[in-house]
This record gives sequence, C-alpha cells and structure tokens, in this order.
Amino acid sequence: MTIYFQGRYSDAAALFRRILEMDPKHIPARLMLALSLINQGDTQAAKVQLDEILKIDPNHAEAKNLLSSL
Repeated sequence: MTIYFQGRYSDAAALFRRILEMDPKHIPARLMLALSLINQGDTQAAKVQLDEILKIDPNHAEAKNLLSSL
C-alpha cells in the first residue's frame, strides 16, 4: 500500500493484480486496484474492478460511490 500512497500507481496496480491472482475475491486489493487505475486515468478498467466488487458484495458502499462518480 505504501507504493500507492507514494503516487506509484502503476507499481501499485501491478501489486494488487498479483494479490488478485491469488485471491480473486480480495475486495481491499480490488478496490485499491480500482483507485490506482483511476489515478492513472483508466476509468474504464476501474469500472470493471468496481463492478467485480459489487458482484462479490452488492452493498459495498465505497465501490457504489466510486462507480457513480465515474
């Protein structure tokens, strides 16, 4: 997570993707991947990740809020 907060969004996205390879239902990693993608300007890919979160947890408030803001 430190790399995300350092603004290294591409590196952070790669890390979160590796976590998701091991555990595709890891919501925190998927959310951080979405945020990393948003910060890189890739809102389409971020929407895909947020949709995946909502498939796992339809009531995930942060994913709903982010999705509605894109």
